Amino acid sequence: MERCDLFVVAGGPAFIPQSELPLIERLNLLIEAHKIKRVVLIAHDDCSYYKHRYPKLAPEKLRQQQHNDLLAAVSALKQKGIKVQAFFAFIDSSEVVFEEVKG
Repeated sequence: MERCDLFVVAGGPAFIPQSELPLIERLNLLIEAHKIKRVVLIAHDDCSYYKHRYPKLAPEKLRQQQHNDLLAAVSALKQKGIKVQAFFAFIDSSEVVFEEVKG
């Protein structure tokens, strides 16, 4: 059975490209201690973290910033030799949709 660790922070994987060292150190500890080889990153629409961090961005620009951060996080983790998948979650007709973000 495959092991699954959950690492949840406000803003999702934004901390990776934003170089928030305490969070990156914790992630690196998990990766090393648990020999993690695969990571799934998820960001979501209407994220309060992004609305707070970028209060003047229009919703579409905010979503683009999230996509850019997801791609930067994917790139950083792939450089460590980790397989990465990234998803952007949003609600469509009262259903949660996970759209894969590819770079």
